[in-house]
Amino acid sequence: MKLLVIYVVVLNVIAIFLAVLIVDMGPLFGNFVKALLYFPCLLAQVVVGFVWRMLLNYHKGLINLTLKNLGLDFMAKNWLGDASLIIPVISLVIVWFATGYYVIIYYAGIMGISPEYYEVATVEGASSRQKFVHVTLPLLAPAITINVVLSTMGVLGAYDLPTALSSGGGPGYYGTTLALLVVRNVYENYQMGKALTIAVVMSLISVILAYFELKMLVRREVRQ
Repeated sequence: MKLLVIYVVVLNVIAIFLAVLIVDMGPLFGNFVKALLYFPCLLAQVVVGFVWRMLLNYHKGLINLTLKNLGLDFMAKNWLGDASLIIPVISLVIVWFATGYYVIIYYAGIMGISPEYYEVATVEGASSRQKFVHVTLPLLAPAITINVVLSTMGVLGAYDLPTALSSGGGPGYYGTTLALLVVRNVYENYQMGKALTIAVVMSLISVILAYFELKMLVRREVRQ
């Protein structure tokens, strides 16, 4: 549940912010940033997981070594071995991996908003923040609906990246996702009935969450 909340909320907030920023950059530099953000999506999740596991290694990882060289030893953590840190770390790595995909959807949604709305807002004396709150966000609601549902389904079925990053769901079961729990029960514990039960529960959770998200978010959509 922590992974679901952190991932869905943080991912969509960051993706919206970056999409707005890219639009403001203009086509030339904006296209470069889009390509840069989307590049991780082209990599295999297993590869991404192993690379980040090396970077986050407690003793030899680049992140901790950099912090120690800067005299920030107190900030060097056992990122993948601390039960309280593993879920936030997995969430942030998945956000880094998937952000580009969702940014493209939000970017397309923003580009589909008629410039006339912004022109009227400018005439009315609206600031950039007011334009974002009262024009961009309401008209971006369909894209928000799509991305919230997609990110929810994606994190509930997350397997490759969390497995590679947390060495099979460790420490203990603290880094274990529902999909990984299903695989563990099939291939490690040989408990097919338990695995099937978890898979059914996971499917029900996905359907119920998708239903309520769609019901709640579609109401907020503004037709242009």
